[in-house]
Amino acid sequence: MQRREFNQLALQTAIGSLLLGCSSVVVAPKERSDSAAYPEKVGSKGRIVLSLFKPGGACAIRLVDWETFEFHDFDVPLNVAHSLVQDKSDKDVIYAFEVFGSGLRANLKTGSVVKIDHRRGQGMFNGHGAILGGNGEFIACTEIAKAGASVRVRSTKDLSVIAELPQECGLCHQAIVLPGTMTLVSGGRFGNKGAFTFYDFSTKKLVLRVETPNPILHLTSLSSSEVIGTCVADDDPISMERMDSMDPSKDSYSNVKKYTAHQHREPAPIAYASMDGKSRFLLDDTKKDLFASTFGVTKGKNERFISAHTAMDKVLIWKNFEIEKMIDVPKPKNVQISPDGEEMMILGGGQLYVFSTKDFSLLRKTEDWPYVVSTSHYG
Repeated sequence: MQRREFNQLALQTAIGSLLLGCSSVVVAPKERSDSAAYPEKVGSKGRIVLSLFKPGGACAIRLVDWETFEFHDFDVPLNVAHSLVQDKSDKDVIYAFEVFGSGLRANLKTGSVVKIDHRRGQGMFNGHGAILGGNGEFIACTEIAKAGASVRVRSTKDLSVIAELPQECGLCHQAIVLPGTMTLVSGGRFGNKGAFTFYDFSTKKLVLRVETPNPILHLTSLSSSEVIGTCVADDDPISMERMDSMDPSKDSYSNVKKYTAHQHREPAPIAYASMDGKSRFLLDDTKKDLFASTFGVTKGKNERFISAHTAMDKVLIWKNFEIEKMIDVPKPKNVQISPDGEEMMILGGGQLYVFSTKDFSLLRKTEDWPYVVSTSHYG
């Protein structure tokens, strides 16, 4: 990027933050009547928080003990919560985001909710948020509005808009924050290609843009300077025209179903990038079918990472950027690693599977839970 372009984009962001101001929020002070049932005790492996899609289109957040699968449910006013983020300063607070839908801040202990409702003409969330700032005072959200797709930074207190990132961070499904930094990394789409865009929120400057051969879907950090993400390639490319066809009067499930109705994906690599500008792209020519449906990627133990390949019912364990192990899991999506690194929990086909990270044996699984949409660690 030329220095002049760099400065112009930084200036646009600074001006944008002044013009945006605060957006209105819908507050639903629904206090819990059963707060005594809120779980305080937990097993040695901690807890996981997940979202459920219940019959009739209802959504619940479920707080689960990793070892016993004992749980507590909390109903929230959403349809399908695609992702969950825990607050940094208050562990009882969870942020939940829909794709082509609404987002909210929920206190699981008190039951209080602050919601941004997409049916009130405030635009739509596009699936993800990431806590930003030393005290967790901001959350970066991927969103879609009439002006186009963007990454917006909101207050974690009331979800009011603080700033909007430059257009180079724009058309993306997920943005993350590198550990211990104020650097946001978005995985975007630019035509049929993509890019990792590194943006320093503390200086309001674009730091680096690493192009990828295909658009990025989901991504995660491997360190404070490295990211890895799943690429997508399809014969009906994601575009603003398709996003504009989403109906703000419809729920998230209906919009996502319409959006993905005609997708037929082709193989696309897993992409890696670092702050020094290095990149590499992983695509096993002998297993190309696997890479047509890579959904999620997660940092593992001992320099490993894990990729989930939904259509082929496979989870791959990678070490030194080589495939080390392949595990059969029905329609895998999310992968979580236990705090001690000894187990991994895989979301597959709407249920949970726990494997040992030592010998990759199946330890336990859920059977008849409502459909699990997403999972996240709960500190």
